[in-house]
Amino acid sequence: MKFLFFPNGWVLAHPSRMIEVARIVRSRGHEVIFAGEHEDPRSYLSMCREEGFSTTQCMEFDWPYFWDRHLKYGPIVSAWDLLNHQKFAPLDGILEEQIRLTEREKPDAVVCDGTFTMSTAGYITGTPVIGIMNGHFAHFYDRKSFFRPFLELWDRIHLNPSLACRFLS
Repeated sequence: MKFLFFPNGWVLAHPSRMIEVARIVRSRGHEVIFAGEHEDPRSYLSMCREEGFSTTQCMEFDWPYFWDRHLKYGPIVSAWDLLNHQKFAPLDGILEEQIRLTEREKPDAVVCDGTFTMSTAGYITGTPVIGIMNGHFAHFYDRKSFFRPFLELWDRIHLNPSLACRFLS
């Protein structure tokens, strides 16, 4: 089988935990390709190449742009940038590249970690999507969690495939 991995290459935790999963997948005889930005020296996607995995270019959030502005202008501008994300996170462009790459590579499944648009790209291309999540956040879904009703509402309204189809058509 062929697996296409989409980490958030700018944050060490995402590619590092995906490498651990990819090692097991590869040890079972499957092909693994990592996709993301890898031209910037601050990207951790280079770790994937160092582990012997193939990598291919795919647009990601431009975290260096966001981080540089945060350091230069502070948290108020950072909050503004998050609300007006098109400069560092052009979601339409990222989604289009993920779709194009998935259609080109024709993987049996895609694996994502911190890649917000990948579930939509998988849905559009008909490719199964496997999401890796940091176990630290599991407490937000605990039965007694204040956040659980909000997460369930988010799931029903935003992540429901039948509702997503209405917005995509």
